[in-house]
Amino acid sequence: MEKDHLEIILEDMNGKFDILIESHQTLRNEIKRTREELTDKIEDNSIAIRFLNKKIDSVDDSLNAKIDNFDNSLNAKIDSLDSSLNTKIDKLDSSLNAKIDGLDSSLNTKIDKVNEDLGAKIDAVADDLKHHREDTEIHTNYRVSEGLN
Repeated sequence: MEKDHLEIILEDMNGKFDILIESHQTLRNEIKRTREELTDKIEDNSIAIRFLNKKIDSVDDSLNAKIDNFDNSLNAKIDSLDSSLNTKIDKLDSSLNAKIDGLDSSLNTKIDKVNEDLGAKIDAVADDLKHHREDTEIHTNYRVSEGLN
């Protein structure tokens, strides 16, 4: 009976080993399937990451182009404004210089006229004084000395 028992036990053990080997094979298959699924997901994610990188690069290029355009536009506007302001300042400077020159000429003319008028009046007063002295000296023996007090 021992031999029969031993054979039964061996058969039972063989059956259990077969079940264990089958379980291991099932686990290997499951691990392989999971690995394939993960590999597929990694590839999908890699594709998505490449796509996102291309989008980011595209957005970056677009933003850089817009920034460059804005910078160029801003510089052009600043240059235009600077030129316009310089032109206006030059025009104002010329206008003010012309007005100052005109005013200077007008004032010089007026001053010369006043000078001439005063000179004529002083000469007239001097003539009157001279005639008055002559009349005074003729009527009296009194002589007025000039410049003496």
